[in-house]
Amino acid sequence: MKKIFITILVCLTSTFIAETSTNNTTNKSTYNMETSNTVIKVMTYNILEGAYPAGPPSYNSDHLAYNLKDRAKEIIRFIKSKNPDILLLQECNQWAGKDNTRLQQFSTQLDMPYKAIAPNHGSYNVALLSKYPIADYTYLDDDVYYYWNILTATIQLTPSCSIDVASTHFAWWGMPGYSKMTEDQKKQTYIKQKAVLMTYLRKHLDRNLIIGGDWNHAAKQSPFDQGNLHDAISALGYGTNSVHRFHPTENPIDNIYISPSGLFTVLKCTRFSAAKNFSDHLPVMVEISVRTDKVIKASCFEF
Repeated sequence: MKKIFITILVCLTSTFIAETSTNNTTNKSTYNMETSNTVIKVMTYNILEGAYPAGPPSYNSDHLAYNLKDRAKEIIRFIKSKNPDILLLQECNQWAGKDNTRLQQFSTQLDMPYKAIAPNHGSYNVALLSKYPIADYTYLDDDVYYYWNILTATIQLTPSCSIDVASTHFAWWGMPGYSKMTEDQKKQTYIKQKAVLMTYLRKHLDRNLIIGGDWNHAAKQSPFDQGNLHDAISALGYGTNSVHRFHPTENPIDNIYISPSGLFTVLKCTRFSAAKNFSDHLPVMVEISVRTDKVIKASCFEF
């Protein structure tokens, strides 16, 4: 397996704070000279099939407005209105071609010039865009399982402070590929996926990592008696400073975790229900205060 890309904050979020009516419209998050803190906004968003027409109505009958149309302009307009500094994207289907047309479209129109994409996993790519420079990036290459991948990037916040950010799309036992497997094969695949992820997170407890994405798991046990994925991640210390993880009625599966390194403080976490017609997932954004008074150098490492 190739080295998977650097680590940075990880924070799980779900009983998200209601969407506020006011939004920051500045081009970049603020740097506080008195406290030497930088406030950044990190958004995760599964945009469904690359924001291209999604074909026949999907399994989610409550969100049919996105079907059979190109949603890129609507999604870009919505993301821009929330002004994230770092954007974690999942289901960037058909984005990893030679010209990366849609990746460049999002990058240009969102004024996020720094970008990275994991080109493997068939069409289910994960991507990352940033207003801050990306010093390096890597992704899980070998021994991947269906649609699961992790893309990690080092983000240079200041000349002396860099952090790690990761975008992931965890597989789900209901995926089409799983239907062709025996129950034991499904179980072993899930156990392997979870083990690889947990090993990755354990290695980076002392690093400044933010990891978010579509985890494809709600607040319940897996069918393979492996325990709840989110509980396992939280038990490592990720999400210690976060808001409550799950909405009491909707159990969202798109979350952001931050590592327990002490560099980050979660200020606010928002789940945007207003975007329900753009995808079968809702975007989640967290505002984080980063201590930049310390010299912090992140770097790519072996997975």
